[in-house]
Amino acid sequence: MLLPPFELNIPNVLTLFRFFLVPVFIWLVLIDNLFYGFIVFIVAGVTDAIDGFIARRFNMATDFGAAADPIADKSLIVSAFVILALKGWVWPPLAFAVIIRDIMILAGCLRLRLGGRRFKILPSIYSKATTVFQITTVVIVFPVLKVPGNFVLAIVYVTTLLTIVSALHYAWVGLRIHRGDQV
Repeated sequence: MLLPPFELNIPNVLTLFRFFLVPVFIWLVLIDNLFYGFIVFIVAGVTDAIDGFIARRFNMATDFGAAADPIADKSLIVSAFVILALKGWVWPPLAFAVIIRDIMILAGCLRLRLGGRRFKILPSIYSKATTVFQITTVVIVFPVLKVPGNFVLAIVYVTTLLTIVSALHYAWVGLRIHRGDQV
């Protein structure tokens, strides 16, 4: 079984809600309803913060949430970069790096799990910085905001670099786990 059984609690419902928001976000951007697409992206990001806070603060963390939450997050980010690249709002190599990084992470985790490895990868400073910059990039490139081009370009370059560094770091950690090293 890829995902553990669903347990009904607020964080898990918020995670499922975020899954639902991904196609809504894509559809709104595709039909050029940019204001509402932007709002849906922000709401999805806020639900991610809220579900994590509630799960930790009120001891509502579940195996389902631990598995589904990162998949929901990656679905939203990858979808955002694909759609923004198709619209010509982000640099295609950045979208490609985001997609490859997240596919690599999911495939590596799946391979380790199917190989019987039990592991927990804690977010590194690289992955946290990458997440912040990826979300910032999505927010500032939306035509709803009028952000100066030089600032956008600088953020895009930093996001691209962090995405690549984070991917390499995850690959290194995955190889260490595969070899049986303590991580």
